[in-house]
Amino acid sequence: MCRRLCAASYLAHRLGISDRSDLYREAYEDLKKNVLGKLVHKDNYFVSSLEEYNTFAGFLVASVVEGINFGIISYDDVIAGNTLNVLKNLRITGGGYKRNDDGDWYDR
Repeated sequence: MCRRLCAASYLAHRLGISDRSDLYREAYEDLKKNVLGKLVHKDNYFVSSLEEYNTFAGFLVASVVEGINFGIISYDDVIAGNTLNVLKNLRITGGGYKRNDDGDWYDR
């Protein structure tokens, strides 16, 4: 998402549509600010929801990796490293990762 907003901003700028360029850049900045302000655990890793953030309940959901993939933070950021480290808890013995730590039939 973030990379796409930045790309849209760049293209709009190149096409001379500066108001759109500014709009896309501002949307990126708002998204990044809110994700970093509301979805980063006190131990510096991404959480999947505001509920998890507020309770620090320890829910693990593999989709938090998208905070890295979407370019909200860089791959070498401490949050990225910590997020990948905590996701090691979702590894399965046959290889790969569970989508979450609920342990339902889907992830067995």
